[in-house]
Amino acid sequence: MHRRIVALFGDSPTCDLSLHAMMAVARAKHTPSPVGKWFAPSTAVALMRDTLSNSSDPLLADTAMLVATDCCLARSDVIEASAKWTKSLLIVVCLRLGAEKINRCYHRHIRTLMSMRCCVGIVGGRPRHSVYFVGAYHKHLIFLDPHFVQDTVPVDPATEFPLKTFHCRLPGKLPLAEMDPSCAIGFFVQSESDFERMIADLSEVIELEDDRRKGIVKQDPLFTLVDERQGRFEGSEDAKDASLVAQARQHGFELL
Repeated sequence: MHRRIVALFGDSPTCDLSLHAMMAVARAKHTPSPVGKWFAPSTAVALMRDTLSNSSDPLLADTAMLVATDCCLARSDVIEASAKWTKSLLIVVCLRLGAEKINRCYHRHIRTLMSMRCCVGIVGGRPRHSVYFVGAYHKHLIFLDPHFVQDTVPVDPATEFPLKTFHCRLPGKLPLAEMDPSCAIGFFVQSESDFERMIADLSEVIELEDDRRKGIVKQDPLFTLVDERQGRFEGSEDAKDASLVAQARQHGFELL
């Protein structure tokens, strides 16, 4: 099973989750010169979602991916993406946690996320250097860096092909304060009960629509969970949620 999973990411156009497959999706979306182009985390995970959706491999038949943007995750989107919980779901929430660097108010939230069982990591890094954050230790994040030249390995699931080049033996660490504010956080849930447990674990670092109705204000939430996605911030400033506007101004942001 291990090699079957690894084979999906092989260095070949025939592998369902290969870089070749992702670039084919980018070309289909009319991205000019996708090979060698810099992709922001939100764009990269959207390509991953579409590449997964295009796969016909039976191993991926019961797995789907949802990309949430605008700092907002909607329950209705989760139910739809999971085909009413008949599929496991990889939920990726794209965030911008500051202007040029991550705001200090989010440091504790990030450490909380990295301790959660359902969190599969964060796609981010330093400016123009993407890495995959897999853990936290005190004021540092632990990451895996894919930017190493490796020998191509033919990936035939029927053979005992070598696995060495597919695993990182030397993880690195980065001060949390140096993390690029643009990132994408991943969660994996296999059922509705998993999702509800995830929301319960996140309740201290995200804003819940029910809490907002009750007038409960969360300090510096990472994102908001709503029942249905709506154009919340359309219209004049008077129509915007007053608590969110106040928090944004406190940290130097402007809600658009």
